[in-house]
Amino acid sequence: MNKLNFALISLLAAAGNAAAYDISYTNLRSADATAVPVIDNAGVAIAGGSGYVASGFFSGTPSIEAIRGGEFTLFGNMPSTAFANGEGNIAGFFDLSGSEPIPAGTTDGNVGRAIFVVIGNGGDLATSDEFAVIDAGAVVGTENAAGQGSTAVIIDQDFITTSNLVVGNLATDVNTGLAVTFNEGIQLVPVPEPSTALFGALAALGFAGRRRRA
Repeated sequence: MNKLNFALISLLAAAGNAAAYDISYTNLRSADATAVPVIDNAGVAIAGGSGYVASGFFSGTPSIEAIRGGEFTLFGNMPSTAFANGEGNIAGFFDLSGSEPIPAGTTDGNVGRAIFVVIGNGGDLATSDEFAVIDAGAVVGTENAAGQGSTAVIIDQDFITTSNLVVGNLATDVNTGLAVTFNEGIQLVPVPEPSTALFGALAALGFAGRRRRA
């Protein structure tokens, strides 16, 4: 086997190993006022290297309760990770990705599932007590004949609305301490407190139980 053939075979093997369907997502496409930083409920930008962000799927209706109930699952090898980006971990911004082998022709598994981005203020979902959920407006596809396929979710001012921000608030004129005031930002919301009605119902059940025992 000559060197040229060996090189071609090696290249094809490397391409085969790299075959995957990729999902990438960021809220910093342009370093200007159209970028959309993430702030906590107090209005402070989530620091680079802290917080939680990942993309994946919900088995039911996206909500904080669904997250708490374990109904959110990650896409492929998507890491459960802190905010990070290629701009020096600027507070409030992320740039992340994950992949999964999904050969052309696949019709089961995650194919066709709606993609969501989940954000928390803690190191993971369990330690977060403030959240946002974004509907990416896209579904998982498959690799093409060359073994490549992708969905890029760009969360900027042109993308984010009160409709696709499923959980969270859309803030305006957001100042994170940089030399620009961002037109919009994603504000995390806290885990809802149990309602007064729920406490009343529990109290009534307890009272009824005491009466039966008496």
